Amino acid sequence: MRIAFKDRRLQELLLHGERANQYPPAVYEAFVAAVLFIQQAADERDLYKAPGLHMERLQGKRKDNTVFD
Repeated sequence: MRIAFKDRRLQELLLHGERANQYPPAVYEAFVAAVLFIQQAADERDLYKAPGLHMERLQGKRKDNTVFD
């Protein structure tokens, strides 16, 4: 599944580990684990199984999109 980051710093954190030392190790590891889980999902139905992601469908013009809260 494709992931689009709203904040480029999060993408850099994932791809290069930039500024990982600014976060507690458990927070960084949970972030990486969540992103890997999303990337490995076959489709969005797999993501509804993870209660910590707070997934919701958008309405109106963006009704075909899904976001994580």
